[in-house]
Amino acid sequence: MIVVDASVVARSSLQEHGSEQATQLLTGTRYLVAPDLSRVEEGFAAAVEDMG
Repeated sequence: MIVVDASVVARSSLQEHGSEQATQLLTGTRYLVAPDLSRVEEGFAAAVEDMG
């Protein structure tokens, strides 16, 4: 089991440094879990990226 936070999900979708590794982790066969607030944090990261 691997615990990931929102930065891993955001990194895979925002195409920044480390996005390839994040995508590989998220699409692999390992069992992943994330904190309940990960979706909120991911949305915030996407909004900040859009503003930049």
